[in-house]
Amino acid sequence: MNWDDLKYFLAVARCGVVSTAAKSLGVNHTTVSRRISALEEKLGSRLFERGPNGFRLSLAGEEVVELAEKMEAQASKLDRHFQGRDKSLTGVIRITAPQTLLLTLFADIIGDFAKLFPDIRVECHAGDEVVSLARREADIAFRVTDTPQDSLIGRRIGAMGYAVFAAPDYLTRMEGRPMSERGWIGWFTDRTAPTWVEEFMPGAPCVARTNEAMSKAAFTAQGMGYALLGCPMGAATPGVVQVSDPQTYPGFDLWMLTHQDMRSTARLRVFKDFAYNALKQKRKLIAGVPLESALLERAEA
Repeated sequence: MNWDDLKYFLAVARCGVVSTAAKSLGVNHTTVSRRISALEEKLGSRLFERGPNGFRLSLAGEEVVELAEKMEAQASKLDRHFQGRDKSLTGVIRITAPQTLLLTLFADIIGDFAKLFPDIRVECHAGDEVVSLARREADIAFRVTDTPQDSLIGRRIGAMGYAVFAAPDYLTRMEGRPMSERGWIGWFTDRTAPTWVEEFMPGAPCVARTNEAMSKAAFTAQGMGYALLGCPMGAATPGVVQVSDPQTYPGFDLWMLTHQDMRSTARLRVFKDFAYNALKQKRKLIAGVPLESALLERAEA
């Protein structure tokens, strides 16, 4: 059986949509459909039930996916074994991190690294979804967590700080009004007022919701209300100022992680050391500064 056929099969099985699977594989959707049909014909069984909402595994497909994942695990292990012995400072490094952190913390680090090591190409996957290091969907992951997987090794960068931010013109408009009459910007998942609202502006109404941090920061800069932002995002957003001391929350530590089988790969080692040392210089930005210091910095600007 052709392992490439099974890669296409697993991609569709995991996301249920041919176009999404094609995007993850870097091919067009007709290629995926053709490979799935060829595999079904070869096995003499329909592996998916096609419907208006996408592809759903058939009974035969559920049997095949279990076997295919075992083959994938062995192939990935073999790949990691030989990649882990690579001592050259050439090749590709795949990084995954939340988009906000790539923009606010890592863009200059990656740029500086590229100047020092021009034979190493860095590819970035920006997003909050967890990609698999075991399957080498990425080589290095920057994740905000407190429970890295046991199969991963890494370094803790530090606790992520969060503070309340607002636009200066919004603060001017709201001057003299009680906090309960001012608005806040939250997440779609905020069914009730978050803890920071209850502490900072109890009784205040929610004026906007979003599912993405960059739009939350943009709404704040437009003077729509107060928002709790990661300190790096708040510091990088023009038109907002910090109005509270930073807070840290359990489970919101920034980690740099790799699979244990890849720990000896030379190009990964040099990048990890470079990134870690650069991030150490940004710990104040990551954790945030006390409000008094933020006000002083604004006064001196």
